[in-house]
Amino acid sequence: MIRFSFPDGRAEVLVTEKEDGDLRGASKRELQSLVERSLGASDLLLLDQIHSAIVVSAADAGTQLQQGDALVGAGCFALGVMTADCVPIVLVDAVGTVATVHAGWRGLIGGVIEAAARHLGGGVQAYVGPHIRSCCYEFKGLERARIEQRFSGCFEGDNLSLDAALIQTFAPIGVTIAGGSEECTRCSGRFFSYRGGNLRERFLTAARSGDRWR
Repeated sequence: MIRFSFPDGRAEVLVTEKEDGDLRGASKRELQSLVERSLGASDLLLLDQIHSAIVVSAADAGTQLQQGDALVGAGCFALGVMTADCVPIVLVDAVGTVATVHAGWRGLIGGVIEAAARHLGGGVQAYVGPHIRSCCYEFKGLERARIEQRFSGCFEGDNLSLDAALIQTFAPIGVTIAGGSEECTRCSGRFFSYRGGNLRERFLTAARSGDRWR
């Protein structure tokens, strides 16, 4: 399990690994126990992820499972995202409001990061979790032209660099990267990878506001 604290204590992050098990298949009680032990959180809020740019508030997510790909809120609860190659991102503003974002190529084109950032205040920092890197992300689909139109120079031959797309997304909206993982989900062996054959299994990235904002 990976732990990360934003430098000024504005938020805490955890990322599970393959050895922690398939979190998509975990029960609600198991997930709550995990975030209570690891983040001191009272609950874990998740979304039914659909590769969209839909942002859901924690208040709405706490009532019933909502469709969307970004969760925003602040409190003693944790916000989470399940992935297995897409980019799990934690955004946090200067007053400790957190957004967890599920960003695959569809979400990046659709503007899910920008949509989440619009729900935050100033001074936004990001944690970029483990995801598939250009070394393993061959992309020859018909959508390549759309991606290249949106993000220039994001292909290395036939391989797509989600990191190049992230840089082009963060810079215009003033988001700075505070930390992240350098590992590729496909070839590191530490994380579930859809392209590596884990069609259903997922690992969890979760975050909550830092202690001073709780």
